[in-house]
Amino acid sequence: MQFKKKIMKQIITLILFLTLTNSIFAQEFNFKMLEKLTTISFVSIDKYMTNIYGFEKINEEDEGRKRTYARFYKDNYDNTIIISVISPKDKPNVLDISVAKNYDIRSIKDEILSREYEYKGTNKYGFIVFKKDKSTFLIGQKPNESQATQIMLINEW
Repeated sequence: MQFKKKIMKQIITLILFLTLTNSIFAQEFNFKMLEKLTTISFVSIDKYMTNIYGFEKINEEDEGRKRTYARFYKDNYDNTIIISVISPKDKPNVLDISVAKNYDIRSIKDEILSREYEYKGTNKYGFIVFKKDKSTFLIGQKPNESQATQIMLINEW
């Protein structure tokens, strides 16, 4: 009887651990991936987003110059991330990102600051601006009606 209780306790602990781990990974905001997406050739974007980063391609428009990818977590849309990669002519790729309500925006801002971006205030479009060299992060001040927060990453030449 004691042995069964011990096994049950271990199983419950394992299930809790796996659930919490899944939740933590679901909310991961991958800065290395974002930096890579702004610097690689637009031709390679599909490969990176689907094969390497595990996103699903959900849309392509503007004559193929804008591609949108999403990662859903077991039908839990509160952990969804949607990334549109836009390829302006003769410029680095621009990222337009929407993160669902379970993403910790405060920790994303803290990580941006820890990467030596400088807080520049708010622009007239309602975005909080962080700048480092020729790279700019824009973060929406308020979530939209779906409770998603918009984040953009723009690099200049």
